[in-house]
Amino acid sequence: MKSQNLSQFKATNCLSAMHVSSSILLYLVLFLLACACMAYARPHTAVLLAGLAGVATVRVFVLQHDCSHCALFSNRRVNVATGQILAVLTLVPFHYWRRFHLLHHGSSGNMNNRGLGDIFTYTAREYSQLSPHKRLLYRLYRNPLVLLSVGGCYYFLLKMRNPALGANRLETVEILFIDVFWVLVYALAHFSGIGALNFMLLQLTAVAVGGGIGMLLFYLQHQFEDAYWRRQGEWNATSAALEGSSLLDLPGVVGCFLGHINCHHVHHLNPKIVSYKIKEAHDFLEAQGVNAPRIHLRDVRKCFSYKLIDEQTQRLVGFGDQRRLGR
Repeated sequence: MKSQNLSQFKATNCLSAMHVSSSILLYLVLFLLACACMAYARPHTAVLLAGLAGVATVRVFVLQHDCSHCALFSNRRVNVATGQILAVLTLVPFHYWRRFHLLHHGSSGNMNNRGLGDIFTYTAREYSQLSPHKRLLYRLYRNPLVLLSVGGCYYFLLKMRNPALGANRLETVEILFIDVFWVLVYALAHFSGIGALNFMLLQLTAVAVGGGIGMLLFYLQHQFEDAYWRRQGEWNATSAALEGSSLLDLPGVVGCFLGHINCHHVHHLNPKIVSYKIKEAHDFLEAQGVNAPRIHLRDVRKCFSYKLIDEQTQRLVGFGDQRRLGR
C-alpha cells in the first residue's frame, strides 16, 4: 500500500482549529483549577487535577506532532506557528524536537541508524560484548519503572531544555523562550497565593503523568516481539511502517482522545494524515487487507520483556535467553 493512496485523508482547517482550541482550553482549565485548589489548601485535589492536566498534555502534544509534519493545517506557516504555541505548554521546543522526530521517521527499524529519535536497542551480540558497567546502565535504561518515570521527566525537563545537545540558532531561541516564559510564570506564582514550590509540584506532577503516558505509547509503537529490524541494504520504508509500527488496541474513547496515535502504522505509512483522520485511514486500509502487528493491553507487560534484537531470527528477545545472547 503506497502512502499516496491515503492522501484523501487530509485535515480541515476549521476542524483543526477546533481541536487545537479545545485541547488548550482543557489543559488550562485543569491546570488552573489545580492551582486554585493548591491556593485554597486542597493539595490532594490539586495534585489529582494536575495529573489530569498531564493527561490533557498528551493530546496537546499529539497536535504539536501533527504540526511537525505540517499535517494539521493546509498552510505550512500556520502549522509552524501553532506548533510553537503548543510547545510552550508541552515544554517540547518545536523545531528541536521536530528534527529528531523526522530522523526517526526516516530510520525506524533500520539497524544501521538506531538512536535517532527512538528508544535505543542493542542487538544480542552487541550486548554480550558490553562491559558489566554498560550492561547495568542499559538494563536500567530499559527498565519500565525507570523509563516511564525518570525517563519521561528527564526527556521533557532536561534533554529538551539543553540547547548544547546540537541545537541550531532557531532551536536555541525556542528553547530559551520556553524557559524564560516558565520562569516568569514561576515568578507570578511566587507572588500569588500558590507559591513557586507548590506550583513546581503541580507542574512536575503534570509532566510526570503526561511524560509517562507518552513514553509508554512510544515504546509500544515500536518495541514488540516481531518488530521490523533490518540492516541498511535490506531496509524498506513501507515494510518498516507496516511491520515495525504497531496497532495498539485501545477503547474507542481513549483512542479518540489520543488522536488515534495508537494506529501508529498508518502514521508511519503517511505522516501527512492528521491525527483525527487516522482512524478513517486505518479502516480504509483494513478493508483492503492491509494490517499491522496488533498489541492488546494485556500484552503490555510482555512487550517490556523484549530488550534486544536477535539478528538471526529478526525478532526482539529478552535478557533471560543467556545462551543465545552469548552466541
